[in-house]
Amino acid sequence: FSTGLVIRGGNTDQNLILLDGITVYNPSHLGGLFSNFIVDAVKEAELIKGGYNAEYGGRLSAVVDITTRDGNKKRMAGKISVNPFITKAIIEGPLVKMSPENETSVSYILASKQSIIDGADQVLYKNFVDSLPYNFTDLYGKISINAKNGSKMNLFGFNFNDGIQFQQNDLSWNTLGYGLNYILIPGNSTTKIDGSFTYSKYGTDLLEEGLNTRSSDISGFNFNIGFTYYLANDEEFKYGFDVSGEQMEYYFLNPYNISMNLPNNTTDIGLFFKYKMKRGKSIIEPGLRIQRFGKLQANSLEPRLGYKLNINFL
Repeated sequence: FSTGLVIRGGNTDQNLILLDGITVYNPSHLGGLFSNFIVDAVKEAELIKGGYNAEYGGRLSAVVDITTRDGNKKRMAGKISVNPFITKAIIEGPLVKMSPENETSVSYILASKQSIIDGADQVLYKNFVDSLPYNFTDLYGKISINAKNGSKMNLFGFNFNDGIQFQQNDLSWNTLGYGLNYILIPGNSTTKIDGSFTYSKYGTDLLEEGLNTRSSDISGFNFNIGFTYYLANDEEFKYGFDVSGEQMEYYFLNPYNISMNLPNNTTDIGLFFKYKMKRGKSIIEPGLRIQRFGKLQANSLEPRLGYKLNINFL
């Protein structure tokens, strides 16, 4: 699999793509022409192309960390948009409103994106091609539970589908994921506890005329927990651990209708420490990550050092 991003000279499969902490194995449609992510539901996106801190492991080149926003906590709202290639819809609103009697609010957001390429081609491109046998559908949902003291929990999931129908051959691939994350802020404390549990899967199915279906998939889970201590002078110290696992499978029927399944799996464990300090316009983040690779039965000691300089010319 390839993300299509070439960063710092690394291979395209050396980037970690995260959506609310879920590993996304296939972040695009049609070879990178369209993104899987529904922009109207995105709160922020961070590209860390060098010096990423000790929380991240398992990749060499870069990290793309995308966070979605919470649904509207005050009223129901929605939006529909259409262009020659895609239709998009989003709906959001409160399930439980925060009030003096209720110190917790619950909101939701649902977003979808549907290609209309296979229909628009007959109107826009009929003089050039007979048909464009391609379509995709993206779905995303999130429920957010917020407490008055800043503690919160999110439940979320996505499903991205692609399909190509060409003559008597069908090729389809699917990316799905779900999980939860949380932030706990104990009363009268300078400590924050955060963590998550996520699962994602990417699979392909190929059906060719006269042949049996062939399929392959990769799936993975991640569990992590971290503890952040807020110190004097806006300095922070954080430590935690994560456990992740991946499984790859290739399945097909041979000419004698005997099923062949080739599985491969691994489980890795990481322990990290990082310190964040501010010195004038500079932010310095030294850290250390200790990684245990289960498949290789090997340990890796990974010191990290990040440096940021805030420059304002205004």
